[in-house]
Amino acid sequence: NWLRMAKIVDNDKGLKVISLSTEDAASLGFGMYGSGACICMNCNKGCLSGDIYYIAVLNDTMCKNCYERWIRSATRYTEDIPSEDRNFNYYKEQLGL
Repeated sequence: NWLRMAKIVDNDKGLKVISLSTEDAASLGFGMYGSGACICMNCNKGCLSGDIYYIAVLNDTMCKNCYERWIRSATRYTEDIPSEDRNFNYYKEQLGL
């Protein structure tokens, strides 16, 4: 039994984001096979524990550096909210948040 480290990340855009541990990412199917790391959808590099951000509107993960660059220019579009909410609520429930 490992300690879940997932937490909801606040941002000034109102986008729904969850910070994940490698164990959380792997349990949700975002981990790399056998490595314990998670692949960033932006830079395609492995993310380490504490550096994994699940972005509900994109339904994918980014490393900390890519997330920090992305969130600065990200825009929350009204038409994306239903799928963002669905993705976020699903993973929030899976993680017990």
